[in-house]
Amino acid sequence: MHSLFEGEAIRVVATDSGLGGLAVTADLVERLKMNGLFCRAHVAFFNCRPAETFGFDTMTTPERRYRVFSNALDAMVREFTPDVILIACNTLSVLFDQTAFARVAHGPVIGLMEIGVDLMVSHLQNHPGDYILMFAAPTTVQSGIHRKRLAKRGYSAEQAIYQDCGALPNLIESGAQEARALIDRSVAEAVAKASDRCKPRVAALLCTHFGFALPLFKAAFRAHGVAVEPVLDPTMQMASVVLAGAPVGRFDRTDVTVEVVSQTIIAPQAQACIGSILESRSPQTAEALRHYACRPGLFTTD
Repeated sequence: MHSLFEGEAIRVVATDSGLGGLAVTADLVERLKMNGLFCRAHVAFFNCRPAETFGFDTMTTPERRYRVFSNALDAMVREFTPDVILIACNTLSVLFDQTAFARVAHGPVIGLMEIGVDLMVSHLQNHPGDYILMFAAPTTVQSGIHRKRLAKRGYSAEQAIYQDCGALPNLIESGAQEARALIDRSVAEAVAKASDRCKPRVAALLCTHFGFALPLFKAAFRAHGVAVEPVLDPTMQMASVVLAGAPVGRFDRTDVTVEVVSQTIIAPQAQACIGSILESRSPQTAEALRHYACRPGLFTTD
């Protein structure tokens, strides 16, 4: 990234398999406005949901997931010529290394999964006996990648406990009341998986949607008599990682433009739910969501 900090302008694409990655987009947009790093910045959020009727978690084979995500990455480069791509999604971060796109140099690609692993390692360095209860979507859980990466860095895989939250990302995105019950059930199941009930536990939210429901997660843990401070959320760290070491104050102001693009229709309830959360974080990003561009056929899903 450091060579990119030398220019006057930057083009960034942030992508997610749903709308959770807009939290990263909003954070990045506001930081770019304040730090004077560039004269101009354009941030595009690319909703990578392949179709209204299915997503990456419901595809039947890993090979298809790799192929479709690679097609989407090709489309991001073709449409936006980004200087950097942010995979603001744990599911897509898990898939990235196996895509055809990853085997060809395209410039920096920063994934959320690695940030999550670093965040957990940082916690375990200070609290080596803690259990980490990792709440995630099905593809992330099936990969087991966080446990593998933690084991490579010298930590016991038994300390890292996955909890598959199923359809929770979609429920949060649509503002469905069922999200509360599913969070409560997921927390109860995760807590029960920790074999030593006396050991401290910390929660890791390994889906960008889950930070939007942080109060519900905290309420569920309280209801089950478990203290989980701090809650590890790599989503809230991504913009900081991207801009780490940047020479701030190079320009008096930065003109930041934002757009949201999707090849699927974003349901009005999802726009309203996510938009209301984004409004307090980044009104400009919330406005971009309200006026998103629906462009069918951006990438193939076969």
